[in-house]
Amino acid sequence: MQRNTFEVLGDRAPQPCAIGDAHGVAMAFMNPGTTVSPLPFRHPALLDNEVRINVTHAGCCHTDIFMSTQAWFPGGCFPLVPGHEIVGVVDKVGEKVSKFQPGDKVGFGTIRDCCEEYDSCLQCRTGFDNLCPKKVTTYDPHFGGYATSFQAKGSFFFKLDESFPGEAAPMFCAGLTVFAPLHRDVVSGMRVGVIGIGGLGHLAIKFANSMGTEVTAISTSNNKQADAREFGAHHFINLRDEAQMKNAMGSLDYIINTATSYDITQCCSLLRPRGVLHLCGAPSSNENLNFNLFLYF
Repeated sequence: MQRNTFEVLGDRAPQPCAIGDAHGVAMAFMNPGTTVSPLPFRHPALLDNEVRINVTHAGCCHTDIFMSTQAWFPGGCFPLVPGHEIVGVVDKVGEKVSKFQPGDKVGFGTIRDCCEEYDSCLQCRTGFDNLCPKKVTTYDPHFGGYATSFQAKGSFFFKLDESFPGEAAPMFCAGLTVFAPLHRDVVSGMRVGVIGIGGLGHLAIKFANSMGTEVTAISTSNNKQADAREFGAHHFINLRDEAQMKNAMGSLDYIINTATSYDITQCCSLLRPRGVLHLCGAPSSNENLNFNLFLYF
């Protein structure tokens, strides 16, 4: 059962209003589905540790669709204003915010808050606030970046160089999602496969190539081959081509899977012994996962 955003947030909820009285206009999913509507609103009073920005760019993440359709988490808050890949310019800062000032170019990602109890929370203390058990995601129930104005805790904004292109906002979710495992697991000279040549996958190809690996792009469509090679892939495999799959069996050290529906057994057949498969693309449900454990005994 869906919840009401304004009831959940209480006096900290953005409030709908007439356009002339608005701090901003959001593009909101008023009900579950894929249709957005303009929603003029006023932010709650700016707290002393918060920052308000004028949004210039907001990426469209597949997460936004899954959330709006309630494919992942039934019972979401509506109106839903997604957007967690945000670039903007600081408009106002709270009295205790010293890191930013009006006019600064800033970015914002997928997390808006955590416990920040550094003495007791290992995740916050070691810089993994995104894993804090008390973390709060950027939207639902709060309003995200699909709006002309956005407000959140100042410590979760980061300052951008003026040369940073606003259209690169997807780096704050899609980019980090694939960069983190590649940076942790991959070294130069490895043979790396990237499954899915979409928002995540094309960035994974670029990162893996820049890390000095031999990159194989893996897709179900030959139409992606030219783009994949332009992004930096050295090889291309069509998952539906039996001959290509047979020739590539056991050839890869590492696979990063960015697709949202896949056969894990088929993916693993491409790995060498002791190879690693990293799943980044979250499916709409567990029904889209298929794995034959006994194949590897």
